[in-house]
Amino acid sequence: MGDLERVGKLLALALWTLVLVALGILFGGCTSTSSISRFYFLKVNLANFAELKVNGNITLFLAGVLIPPTKRIQNTAELKSNLPAFYTVGLLGYCQGHKHTSSFANCSDPYIRFSFDLLSVLHFASDGHDNVVPNDDSKALRGYRNFACWFILVYCIGAGATILTMIFGIGSIVFSWKIKLISFISAFLSSISLIVASTSVTAVYFLVCFAIQTTLQPVGIHASLGGLFVAAWSAVGLSVAGSLTWMIAICCCCI
Repeated sequence: MGDLERVGKLLALALWTLVLVALGILFGGCTSTSSISRFYFLKVNLANFAELKVNGNITLFLAGVLIPPTKRIQNTAELKSNLPAFYTVGLLGYCQGHKHTSSFANCSDPYIRFSFDLLSVLHFASDGHDNVVPNDDSKALRGYRNFACWFILVYCIGAGATILTMIFGIGSIVFSWKIKLISFISAFLSSISLIVASTSVTAVYFLVCFAIQTTLQPVGIHASLGGLFVAAWSAVGLSVAGSLTWMIAICCCCI
């Protein structure tokens, strides 16, 4: 093995190590109260929920029915008391927090088939007062459950392929195994999987955020995107860079 090939392979291994770090942040986001609060895909802000001015006999058309102001104020006040100030959504779970605090109060358990269904959360918290929650069956507000499960699976494939690539890479450096083709295939699979998964998760949460902003903003619910997208696309960039470096190192050896 020449010096150039060895340096190229070591650089590729360093890049793939950083890919695993980025994936660790991605999989760990919003899974426990110790998770970094800025790393989430979606943040749903409920601090201003249902704080709307009502005068005289004005009624509000919500959830397909006309709600008298007095009843609406009573029901929304009760619902708001059961809700946190915000929800943050990660790849495998979600967390909730209180107003004026940046840390999480509690989080759901990590789940491989996780999707965030905001309407189900609100209906559960409303405790029988479903008329204060929009009765919308849009897939965006329901979290695209089937699609969300699919890109989690693709992320798992990408992570597994990255680990496999590193094993083959270390083996080819230490023991000079003739497994260059297998290592390159696994590196290619890792990069493609991460590209597909990150594109999918970006599209899904952009649509969810847009749906919340357009549908629920009138009742004081707002949404924004967060830092887990940085981790997701950093993993993509590092994986592609590692694969290209590995390919160049192998090709230089064969010249």
